[in-house]
Amino acid sequence: LKKAVLKLLAKEADEARLSGLREHFQALDGRQDGFLTRDELLSGMQQHLELRSLSVQDLASALPASSEGRISNTSFNAALLAQEGFTEAELRLAFGRLDIHREGKLSPGTLQEVMKAPAQPAARWEEICHGAIDFKEFCALING
Repeated sequence: LKKAVLKLLAKEADEARLSGLREHFQALDGRQDGFLTRDELLSGMQQHLELRSLSVQDLASALPASSEGRISNTSFNAALLAQEGFTEAELRLAFGRLDIHREGKLSPGTLQEVMKAPAQPAARWEEICHGAIDFKEFCALING
């Protein structure tokens, strides 16, 4: 859930926040193929002070399950933006996009519908969200 929301936020972040990240990504993308390998990213983390705060855990969370060890620009942006945190306005916009039924809360069914993703096992959803979550809980989940 968090990974999907972070990608949504990364796609919709304002240009001022994304331009610097895009420059970092392009500098690290040695093959200029639009993806970073783990080696390219780890090398970049050592060379660029701004990336040193990105932990191995953040790197792992940026990798989609089917990534074959490659990180897209969107996943890269999502991981770094998550480090910085999101403003209430950014989170409110994302929450509004996800709350398609305008209930003021997000349920597993709603998120599955919006993200067209496979259903999260009920136990996993309960572990993460304890049922439907409101905006305040959403903010804590994403920025926490």
